[in-house]
Amino acid sequence: MTSRVRTTVQPLTTLRRWFTDNGGWIHPALALGPSPAYGARGVISLEDIPVTQSALGQQVVILLPEALQISAESAKECLSKHLSVSALQALQDQEWLVPTMLASERRNHTSFWRPYLDTLPARPSTGWFMKPQESADTLKRLGVQAASALGPYAPVRMLRNLLLAYVCGFLHHRAA
Repeated sequence: MTSRVRTTVQPLTTLRRWFTDNGGWIHPALALGPSPAYGARGVISLEDIPVTQSALGQQVVILLPEALQISAESAKECLSKHLSVSALQALQDQEWLVPTMLASERRNHTSFWRPYLDTLPARPSTGWFMKPQESADTLKRLGVQAASALGPYAPVRMLRNLLLAYVCGFLHHRAA
């Protein structure tokens, strides 16, 4: 257990230092790391953060400078050193600029993004990347039976559609 904690804590400490060294700010009550209660990783609060007013409006908990924002534009700029204009356009048309940039930078051990990349899981932990049997097992736990007559990838498609419906519903609810 100690080695797992060490391998988890070190990259997160490095990420926080990198973040603040490059103009970012994180409220002292916030921590980066896994949340045992939810079985996920992310930003968690170690204590209550009071709602106060500041020059920026409500209490600021994280300031993310533009230099640390990964966007299609920043990905395109990064990849332009390695890819042709037509390849970049094809990636942009398919909304693959950011994932391609992250994959490319992950291979670069001196990447500016290394502290962030070191905190990402080796394998994405979302339903979009599950194997057919994993998708079927997840659907079964959710009470949905995948029809085997639809082929081996039916559970993958069903889970992806279920996730997409959830995300779209969440975004619609947030916009309302």
